[in-house]
Amino acid sequence: MKNKRRLIIIITSLIVVFITAFIFRSSGQTADESNAMSDIFVDLVKKPLEFFGISASDDTISFIVRKLAHFSEYFVLCAAFSIDLLCIFNKKAFVFIAPVYCSVVAVCDEFLVQSATEGRSPELRDVFIDISGAILALLVIIIIYNYRKNKSREF
Repeated sequence: MKNKRRLIIIITSLIVVFITAFIFRSSGQTADESNAMSDIFVDLVKKPLEFFGISASDDTISFIVRKLAHFSEYFVLCAAFSIDLLCIFNKKAFVFIAPVYCSVVAVCDEFLVQSATEGRSPELRDVFIDISGAILALLVIIIIYNYRKNKSREF
């Protein structure tokens, strides 16, 4: 059991470091670089939408793709960090520490990194989207944690 816990800690810690670095690296891209990356995903999403008869402008698809990226990054970040904290401390500290960490990353990402990047500007809306992704992940982890805790009491 100890080796399994150690492996989970290593994996989730690596995910936290990787996602945090990815977030800051993505924000450090110029507007043109960021748009080029979004355009790839817009093209990927556009074809299935057209197949199902759904039409949307490239700007609308790009907006949705970008906001879903924000939400998803912070969902994964908070989930991995929460699991990491649960394995290390085996207490409910994750309920406070993980969302605070994600909030600090979101604020620094938007207001420090993007402010200093050519063609980019910070948006408070993105911070709220980031934190929403983190909170949803936290709720999922809390539900799973409580379910597993109650299930183990039954035996």
